[in-house]
Amino acid sequence: MRLRNEGNMIRQAIIQDAAEIARIHVSAWQAAYRGIVPQTYLDSLDIDARRKRWVQNLENASNNIYVAEDVSGMTGWIIFGPSRDEDIAEGHEINAIYVQPKSWGMGIGKQLIYAAETILLKAYQADITVWVFEDNFSSRSFYTKVGYTQDGAKKVEDFASTQLTEIRFRKYVDKAAAQSVE
Repeated sequence: MRLRNEGNMIRQAIIQDAAEIARIHVSAWQAAYRGIVPQTYLDSLDIDARRKRWVQNLENASNNIYVAEDVSGMTGWIIFGPSRDEDIAEGHEINAIYVQPKSWGMGIGKQLIYAAETILLKAYQADITVWVFEDNFSSRSFYTKVGYTQDGAKKVEDFASTQLTEIRFRKYVDKAAAQSVE
């Protein structure tokens, strides 16, 4: 799938994208999670280690990985697939979405979400979830603006010996409306 919108193209990621995906992954984490995730953890993030992990992810992709590009190069990426949550048997999940910090506020995240939702609705017509750090108010606002609501689920993750709470947002899919996407 290739989508072009507002100067960006959304396309499926390939192995050669691993280095740029890793660079965006690390820089977005370091910018977005400052003050939320322990700084020692953020400082320890290594682009080359992430690149190696992304090569493996792309070689063994059981999830969908898409990137956004403009004339200057890659601006963001998204990975999505079946829900990992036991209570959502038929749902799907946005596993991660990151946009390079210098491109925040330019609509790239919305374009990536739209692409993922289009793919998922055509194929599955099921609810879509995403986990967000409870203290990440900008991400919570973003997901609310694109139609997701908190569904009450919470979990605690450990980052550098710090317990961080994540909350789940869900986009409830109207099955009849989803069929019209086909």
